[in-house]
Amino acid sequence: MDYSHDDAGLARQPIGYWSWAAHDATVTHIRSALAEHGLTQPPWWVINQVIGAGEDGRGRAEVVTLLGGYL
Repeated sequence: MDYSHDDAGLARQPIGYWSWAAHDATVTHIRSALAEHGLTQPPWWVINQVIGAGEDGRGRAEVVTLLGGYL
């Protein structure tokens, strides 16, 4: 594996680098776990909203309103 920085170089990286690295690792982990079930993030978001609504459920319009900025 090729690394972008040696240990000393990593220690000098700004907080923005570490924020990106944490985000990238988290998203990669989530996407890998969902892929094991044949899912990607957008369908999971919809399933999660529908299941999380309890016995009354959520209609299509409510899910679209909740997730409109993401889908």
